[in-house]
Amino acid sequence: MKKFLLLAAVVMCLTFSGLAAFADDDLGVAMLRYEKYYQADMKANKQLTDDQIFEYKSSPNNAGTYMPLASHYYGLGKYTESFPYYKKAAEAGSKQGALMLAISYVKGMGTNIHNGDGAKWMLAAADGGNPIAQYFMAHMYKEGVSVERSQTAVDKWFAAAAAKGVTDSTLN
Repeated sequence: MKKFLLLAAVVMCLTFSGLAAFADDDLGVAMLRYEKYYQADMKANKQLTDDQIFEYKSSPNNAGTYMPLASHYYGLGKYTESFPYYKKAAEAGSKQGALMLAISYVKGMGTNIHNGDGAKWMLAAADGGNPIAQYFMAHMYKEGVSVERSQTAVDKWFAAAAAKGVTDSTLN
């Protein structure tokens, strides 16, 4: 289990440092590209075995056990199974879990579309320092997706994401 957690941590670091596949003015298109990138990344990595799934499900409940399960099911395209684990991971403090939960709500993946909950969890991930969430939060303010349009907020979140290397130009 420790090896998988280490692998998951490395994958998440690579996801944020090597992301180069999406940037548009449209939040939905940007999210779609990120989803495809993330899902391909999850598929490229070895899926959990039945024994590993059982071990995670039997482990203490925390973000470290929820994220591998969520990512496993997401990688298989089983969004109704990944959604509750992303929700539990986000509630346990995982910023990646909060980002994926926000995307799930905004896109209706494994749940009904609910932009208000999507904005709530995207803000939690962005406030926690997740640069992809910061980038998406800027777009949410720019487009007025469940938040009031605000150029000040747009500038703030684009600057925060850019400080961590996530900009329109680096994502093209």
